[in-house]
Amino acid sequence: MAFESSTDFSAFFDTDEFAETASYTPSGGSASSISVIFDKPFQAVSLDTGQVDLEDIKPTVYVKTTDVSSVAHGDQLVIDSVTYHVIGIESQGQSGGQSLTILYLEDQS
Repeated sequence: MAFESSTDFSAFFDTDEFAETASYTPSGGSASSISVIFDKPFQAVSLDTGQVDLEDIKPTVYVKTTDVSSVAHGDQLVIDSVTYHVIGIESQGQSGGQSLTILYLEDQS
């Protein structure tokens, strides 16, 4: 995802535009509110046919790297009252002077 400027980048993380607020808690740390772009893909399970059909695409969030600079597996995010643990971390590098990180999540409910 390329951004032309820090203004473009910030617009994506504006909760009045694309983002929503999440509570981020690093393991052994204190919770803080951060803006995330949340993607919770469709999941389907069909057990009626005698076969198990599963679609397993993990929820992901896009975050400003500066908001999760020490993110680690097992850290916690709460989004819309649902608790998730971080199970994957992908740095997207810099674009337009900004840095983006993708966190892959697992629902803890």
